[in-house]
Amino acid sequence: MKSYLDLIGISNKVNKKTTRLVRLCIVLSVFLVTAIFGLAEMAIRMEASRLIEKHDSGIITSLMDNAGVQLYLIVAFVLFLLVLIASVLMIASSINSNIAQRTKFYGLMRCIGMTKKQIKKYVRREALSWCKLSIPLGNVLGIFTTWVLCLVMKYGIAGEFAGIQTNRISIISIFFGACVGLISVVLAAQAPAKKASSVNPIIAVSDQDTSVSSSLLQAKHVGIDTVLGMNHAFNSKKNLFLLVSSFALSIILFLAFSTLVQFVNYIMPQLSNTEDLKIIAAEEGALIDPGLVSSLERIGGVKRVYARNNAFDVQATVNGTSTELIDIVADSDFDLESLKKDGFLKNNVDVDKIKGNSFLALSTWDKTVDFTVGDELDINDYPIEVVGLLKQDIYTADGMTHGKRTLIVSNDTFEELMGEIGYSTVLVQLEESISEGQVKSIIKKIPEQYLVEDNREYNTASTYWIFTFFVYSFIVIIALVAMLNIINAISVSVTSQFKRYGMMRGIGMELRQIKKVIIGEACVYSIIGLIFGSGLGLLLSKAIFDSLIGSHFEYATWEISPSNIIFILLFVILATTVAVESSFTRVRKMDVVSQLS
Repeated sequence: MKSYLDLIGISNKVNKKTTRLVRLCIVLSVFLVTAIFGLAEMAIRMEASRLIEKHDSGIITSLMDNAGVQLYLIVAFVLFLLVLIASVLMIASSINSNIAQRTKFYGLMRCIGMTKKQIKKYVRREALSWCKLSIPLGNVLGIFTTWVLCLVMKYGIAGEFAGIQTNRISIISIFFGACVGLISVVLAAQAPAKKASSVNPIIAVSDQDTSVSSSLLQAKHVGIDTVLGMNHAFNSKKNLFLLVSSFALSIILFLAFSTLVQFVNYIMPQLSNTEDLKIIAAEEGALIDPGLVSSLERIGGVKRVYARNNAFDVQATVNGTSTELIDIVADSDFDLESLKKDGFLKNNVDVDKIKGNSFLALSTWDKTVDFTVGDELDINDYPIEVVGLLKQDIYTADGMTHGKRTLIVSNDTFEELMGEIGYSTVLVQLEESISEGQVKSIIKKIPEQYLVEDNREYNTASTYWIFTFFVYSFIVIIALVAMLNIINAISVSVTSQFKRYGMMRGIGMELRQIKKVIIGEACVYSIIGLIFGSGLGLLLSKAIFDSLIGSHFEYATWEISPSNIIFILLFVILATTVAVESSFTRVRKMDVVSQLS
């Protein structure tokens, strides 16, 4: 052995199990960034191919000015920074845990003459040595995942992703993946290296317990074993702050990024009644023959045909007192069902009652008007009752009514009210497996007095699902990173108390009582973290909602999501349970005699 640094290779073999979690953290970080940049590059190449088809020159300028490309780059770099920050915290916590388990080793190194500077260098070099296999493994997993996701987008989602490449190796993604692995390890190793160099060699080799005993907390309804754990949590202020922060930060990030899911829903709403083909009369004011609907339904490749009608500035008497001009929209049964399915209804309404010749209606609504359920309108001597309200005006660009009511009735009710037989619009949804030739054949069968709009290219379903996938993936990543960090942090806390646990076992305390001590300590961290995290997270979520959504969609209202609260509670319970079981397993395997000697 020529240098003390040669011990690193030997140490890695001996401590392979104890460093497994650190190496896993590095692999996870590299994998995430490699996949993120791989997908971003594939999406940009797809956009470039699309622009090349449209433009003969100026492709670079068009590409850089393209909003989609800019969004891909921004999202990729933002996620890169967030993964880097999370990785540093996660890897630093893992290295700290590793050092806490090897305090005696570093003490012995100091005893044989190694300086503090050499200890720091040793810890940093050892951390970098874990990157040798972890970074390539993370790159390979990231590339493989990119290929799989591209295949899913190309053949599963299709649409605008039909032109995406599926088997290309992204050099950029490999580079940034390796960068996040190296940078995060270098940054994460700084504090643990300093901690390892400050180990007192005499105390480390003699196994003396440096923890300060403290008085027990007064508790009437909690067992003494649980109180011991709670007492340790409250007396270690620094550890309390770090662990509460781990829980709170994960909850805050989850609530903040959950708002992005809402944002995507607002900018790219996915409606059940979105059409592929739209048919209108070529002559203004003319109606479409109802027979066209039945003839289209019999054509192969057609999934659904539905029709609408409308009338504007119709005079109506409201509640027998005031007279106003309203708009009336006649919806098919499928449209009425879609309003409920897509969450547009403000109150719980049985839309089946509105179908047919019912003379019942839905009304548009916003917070500036006094439209209410139960309003009665007289239109052309026919009484119409409002049985439900929409959360917004779906027929205006900004979602506001601007003081004008729009009634939604069934096609049958509209025919009775207005005396018109026919439709202003016929809409067609096509089967997903339909070929382009079949679509052209369907369009040719439509009589020439009608105009056909092919709206398939405006379908944002594939884009919506890919962005939703990214957002939810990142939320899952946040939860995973936070859980690993919490497990490590509690493990470090338990490791630092091994001698105390050995003394407890020596005086006759049972393992189940030791477990209650750990549970008591972990519950302090999780409960306080839950309170602070939920409070600050909801405030941040509200602020993001107001700035990102509320400022652009006046009808949007922020609400506490019950599903988010349930997810947070389940996460906290799961993280605490896993951390307790992981720590208790180590205590159970502890050699009591060696701790007392």
